[in-house]
Amino acid sequence: MRTASPSAFAEIVAGNRLVAGDRETLVACRKRAVRAGKTVHCAIEVKPEG
Repeated sequence: MRTASPSAFAEIVAGNRLVAGDRETLVACRKRAVRAGKTVHCAIEVKPEG
């Protein structure tokens, strides 16, 4: 995939970094949404690359 579509691969990697960096927050947010039975708003921290 990296060779066939470098931009798509870069987007997947960037998304994975967001999820990996905020895994605990996202898990807690998902649990809140399940309990509420609807969409909830959650805040994550986004670190600069590098």
